[in-house]
Amino acid sequence: MDHFGFWSIIPPIIAIIMVLLTRSVIVSLFLGLFSGILLLTSFHPISSLKKLLGDYLYSTVADEYNAGILILLVFIGGFVALLENSGGAKAFANRFISGAKSRIKIQLAAWFSGIIIFFSEMGTPLIVGPIYESLFDKAKISREKLAWIIDSTASPVSVMVPFIGWGVYIMGLIDTEFKRLSIDMSSWDAFMVSLPYFIYPVLAVLIVPLIILLKLDFGPMESAEDRIMNSGQIYWDNAKPLRESVEVDKDVENKSKPILIWLPIVILIVSLFTLLAPKGFPFQSVEGKDFRIALSLSYFFAAISIILLMLFYKVKTISQSLNIYT
Repeated sequence: MDHFGFWSIIPPIIAIIMVLLTRSVIVSLFLGLFSGILLLTSFHPISSLKKLLGDYLYSTVADEYNAGILILLVFIGGFVALLENSGGAKAFANRFISGAKSRIKIQLAAWFSGIIIFFSEMGTPLIVGPIYESLFDKAKISREKLAWIIDSTASPVSVMVPFIGWGVYIMGLIDTEFKRLSIDMSSWDAFMVSLPYFIYPVLAVLIVPLIILLKLDFGPMESAEDRIMNSGQIYWDNAKPLRESVEVDKDVENKSKPILIWLPIVILIVSLFTLLAPKGFPFQSVEGKDFRIALSLSYFFAAISIILLMLFYKVKTISQSLNIYT
């Protein structure tokens, strides 16, 4: 059978329904994938399982690109865990909130942070999110608003930068098609010329300060803002957060300093630029593999800095820090 017609939309429907029911992306995607393979094998369950493992899971994990992403996620996960458990976010929030009473300034700061931390669509939410969660809570700005601001500056910004992962991927697609069509133009030039036509990313980034400055919240966002302003509730009564906020021990909170947030971020950014500078970064495109290696090392150096800072300020012991990181 060359095509499956209506049946071809069954696997994504199953995946969407299951993610709504189970709140587990991994389980839902697995079931969606398995249902698709069942169609390919004419509903033979054993053959489907063999095909799932041999032709999809094993080969996907063994792929160099996917293996690099998995390794990068390990480094990112360890760094974010240290960031959340260090108490630095709350210390930063307490210091920041005393000097910035304006809710508008705090939201614009989150927007600006999402723009300057542009080197990965994964890095923006994983770095900006933990830093600003406590700050938004203290200023009585909804988590929904923070999520929207981060979402509007993560992929929309990174997709427009030619020398990081997404830009390199897009230029790779352009280069492939140019060669196939015998077009004598570099993919870099084509990418740069096409930037003004990145309509959605540009509008997604620019609409954030417009909404913030003019206070144009509407629909569910307006309801969320009313909720936290009137009752101080972070979540709705019937909400089921996918991830609960990390509760920082009072002793840790008292010992922690804002430097546990800003210095590791500085080290992360400086390390990334330093490692990639010999390859022409940020003025030339960098291969995806080189970029992922540099990004992994940068997260590793930043994680080491958090561990050393926590030891210096006696926030955590070396054993506790390593347990958090691993």
